[in-house]
Amino acid sequence: MTIKLSYWAALLSVFFISCSELCDTDEADTAALQYRVTVEKPIIAGVSYRDANGTIVSTDADFLNLKLWYTHVNVEAPFNALKQVVLVNNYTEEVSYNLGIYLDGELIETKNGSVLPQEQETAIIQYTITD
Repeated sequence: MTIKLSYWAALLSVFFISCSELCDTDEADTAALQYRVTVEKPIIAGVSYRDANGTIVSTDADFLNLKLWYTHVNVEAPFNALKQVVLVNNYTEEVSYNLGIYLDGELIETKNGSVLPQEQETAIIQYTITD
C-alpha cells in the first residue's frame, strides 16, 4: 500500500512539474493590443497597422458607412505599435476623428483631429511598448 501511494505521489509530482513548465507558455509574455479608429461620419478610406510580426498590414475592410474600426493583435514587448489611417471628407462640414491604441484594455495613446470639407488626410499614431 505504501509503495502504491509513493508511486502515485511521485507520478503526480512529475505531472505538476511538467505542467508548470508546459503551462507557462509565451501567452503570459504577450499583451493584447487594440488599434481603434472612431469617426464622427464615415470618412475612413484605408487603414494600415503593424502586426505582431512587425509587418505593416493594409486592411481590405469595407469602410462604407463605417464610423468605428478596430482590430486586435497579441504582441510581445518591446513592440512599436503603428497605425496609419487615410481619411477622406466628402461632406460639406469638418469631420472629427479619434485614433486610439489600447494595451490590455487600457488606452495608452490617442490622437484627435478633424478633416476639412472636401479634403483628404493621412493620420498616424504610434506607441512603443516596453517591458
